[in-house]
This record gives sequence, C-alpha cells and structure tokens, in this order.
Amino acid sequence: MNLELFNEEANNIWKNAASGSPSDQLRFELDLYKKLLSFFQVGDYCFYIFNVAILDLEFVSKEIEQLFGYQPSEFRMQTLLDKIHPDDHPHFLNFEHKASQFLAMLPLKKLIKYKVSYNIE
Repeated sequence: MNLELFNEEANNIWKNAASGSPSDQLRFELDLYKKLLSFFQVGDYCFYIFNVAILDLEFVSKEIEQLFGYQPSEFRMQTLLDKIHPDDHPHFLNFEHKASQFLAMLPLKKLIKYKVSYNIE
C-alpha cells in the first residue's frame, strides 16, 4: 500500500469516527490520566489527544521531546503516520477500524472513559 493511500485510508476511518467528539470532557480527566500513566506505564511514555473531527492532535505532552525529539507544537498526526513502517500499514488501519467501531458503539458518557494506546519500539 503506498503512503498516500495509507494516509487517505486512515483519515477516512477517523472522519467516520468524528461524529460528536467530546474533547471538552476529555480535557477534564486529563490530569487524572497523567497521574495514572506515571503509576501504571512501564518505561518512558508520552500521550496526546487526537481530535478526529479535525484529523490532528489537539494536545501533545511535553514528554514527546525526550522520546522522539519533537517539541509538542511540532508534532502532528501526520508525523506519527509517517513513522509507521509500510509493512505495518494494513495492521495499523485494521486496528484503527476496529477501535473506531468499538468506540462508536459506546454511549457518550462511557466513551470518555476509554482510551486507545499504542506501543512503539
């Protein structure tokens, strides 16, 4: 799969998931997640909020600089997509499709209780 088709397919999955994004409610719980991440996460980590309505990152934690060498303001969703190996594109798209299907079935008040997590090595 070429990179342009991969990006287009990822964007299509996210656009379908964008109906009624609860980004304000997600920010409310961000401090709690920060505390929990540092307790439960093994190894170095960063986190971000991906706004599917705008197809870009709404928030990037400062730890992104230590892990990837980017300032939070420089790191975009496209930056992350560009880092995925072409052999992993189908797996990533399948994961995104399944995650968006699952999240779409949740009522809004439960939706904000879930997150999608990636491990990158």
